[in-house]
Amino acid sequence: MNHVTKYMNSKLVTHRIALLREIPDYYVKNRSLEYYKQFGIVLKYLVGDVEPLVRQGIAELVPLLVAYCNELVGVEDALKDEFTESILATLTYLMKDKQVRERAFLSFLEILPKLRLKFIEEKIFSIVETFANDQEDEDSRVEVGPMLAVLSPLIGKQLTLSFSIRIIKQLATDTMFRVRKSIVNTLVPIAKVLGEEEVDNVLLPVFVGLCGDEVWGVRKASCEALPGISGWVEKEKRKGMLLPLYEKLAEDKSRWVKNAAGEVLSPFLCTFPKGGVPENLLNAYKAMATSEPKKLDDSGDPNEDPLTIIATAFNFPGVLITIGVERWAELKETYQLLLKNPHWKVRRTLSFSFQAVSELLGTRGTEEHLLPALDLFLHDLDEVKVGVLSVFVKVLRVLSPDVRKNYLTVLEELNKPKGNWRFRKIIAKQLGDLSELFSIETVALHILPVALKLQLDPVASVRKALIPQFCKIIRNLFPTTPSPSITVKVASPIPTSPRTPSSLSPMHSSPSPRLSLSPEAAANPLSDRGNLTPTRRLSPSTPGVRSRAVSASKHQQQMLDDKKDETLNFLKSLPKSSIYNHRTVFCYLSCYAMNILEKKFFEEHFLIPLLCLVDDTVISVRWAVAQALSKISENEMYSADERVKAALQSMMSQKDISSFKLS
Repeated sequence: MNHVTKYMNSKLVTHRIALLREIPDYYVKNRSLEYYKQFGIVLKYLVGDVEPLVRQGIAELVPLLVAYCNELVGVEDALKDEFTESILATLTYLMKDKQVRERAFLSFLEILPKLRLKFIEEKIFSIVETFANDQEDEDSRVEVGPMLAVLSPLIGKQLTLSFSIRIIKQLATDTMFRVRKSIVNTLVPIAKVLGEEEVDNVLLPVFVGLCGDEVWGVRKASCEALPGISGWVEKEKRKGMLLPLYEKLAEDKSRWVKNAAGEVLSPFLCTFPKGGVPENLLNAYKAMATSEPKKLDDSGDPNEDPLTIIATAFNFPGVLITIGVERWAELKETYQLLLKNPHWKVRRTLSFSFQAVSELLGTRGTEEHLLPALDLFLHDLDEVKVGVLSVFVKVLRVLSPDVRKNYLTVLEELNKPKGNWRFRKIIAKQLGDLSELFSIETVALHILPVALKLQLDPVASVRKALIPQFCKIIRNLFPTTPSPSITVKVASPIPTSPRTPSSLSPMHSSPSPRLSLSPEAAANPLSDRGNLTPTRRLSPSTPGVRSRAVSASKHQQQMLDDKKDETLNFLKSLPKSSIYNHRTVFCYLSCYAMNILEKKFFEEHFLIPLLCLVDDTVISVRWAVAQALSKISENEMYSADERVKAALQSMMSQKDISSFKLS
């Protein structure tokens, strides 16, 4: 305590701040309530410090001290509450300090969930009452709203009705609009505690009154809270009271309120049950896609972000779920208008939600209506393209196998030397999963070359991202057992009309059912399928057909064998490469290959070459080897392997390796 007293009375601010940072360590080393009380006295002394940084440090420290106090074993709750009360008195004092009140208020909210219900009733309620009745300090009354929002889930429905609602009604009519605005933001979390019946009877009248407030800031906050309140109101009142209320806010004289109404339209619409969405609300949503961007200030700059249209695009999947997939035809035009919007942020939003919409429509609906959108996204700006690329595997999983193959060209386009390396990283994270969607021949012909190139990419994060996926590709190329057939679960298809070619989708054309593949194409799945010409159907027993089929099959098998040999040669070249990064990649590949590949294959192509790198001249490689061997030794199959144990023991005896933490 001599050290504490010395720093507490020091004239240097840095000493007093350093003391506050050391207090948690003292608490951990000396878990005693009496010891804690001594530091409580120190905090009371420093709370009047002239330096704001010291007072802010106290405010930040209080939640930690209360948590330590609650963890004390063998101490009665009454004694803990006594210490907590003394600490809270210090914090309450700081909440009146204009320089540190914001930090003190956040600490107060952080403490509330750590307190017992009895303590909250006896001590916290009085603090909230004091702040709510402080007519001299507007900021104190503003802080009451967030307090009630945190308290209500802790104290339950009955105490919320008897305590929180009374204060809400009092502050909802406060003379200062900032106080009323803070109460609006409190209504949604309290509605979750009360439930439908009490919200209708108690909270809804307060909300309706705030929606008609004379200050546009309060009306705007009420508009933003409308979807949250609507979710806890009975269906009849939702349509009878809240819908007219929304229409009034949407026609408000303030443009800020109008903009807020446009942004919450979709969430508000989604609170209605399926089949119960008002037509005028749905029409208003569809009209948003054609609305002009609203100016956000008086600068006259026409390039502001179209927040309303962005919100319309963002909530499109939710609206589709609400009205039902069978009503896609009603939203199709809206989706196409959003797709053609000149603002890239609108298209970016649609790009990220493309997977959700495609899964809702199912395979047939996606191929009928969404392929043009997918093609546009893939050729759009990088900010837009990243949306569909990040879920590329999930998108292709929805498509049928024949259509799926058409998008393999995307891999080649993204793998160009001057391409964006971030896109290569995104694709690298999905290549292994992508290989499971195609036949082994397609994987060998289209996916494997991309993987081999990316595994030696000049960007380290690309190489690292591909490592676990590359092991999956190897597993698919060298299967020990037949792979299970892929079953794609999608939503039931929506009613569709006969497909017509779209000018927006040059990559796809619907093959006519009257055309049949030539015998060569039928025998060889990898042959060019673009030549869809009417041909005479020949019997498979025809000698010419049979010989060509056998020849094509041999050619296909030869191609597959060549690709497998290429992969094995690639694996053999990595540990022997003169570039240390390649040898490091091989070490990390071994970590993942152990759990994915067959034991015999792993030992022959990974473990034995890995053991040869134990004495590598580059420390980074030896460290990677040590990490890999450490992981391998944790596996049950190799925990007793003498080769692994001896190599690992030899490496750990090296000073430059033993200093590293193998994890």
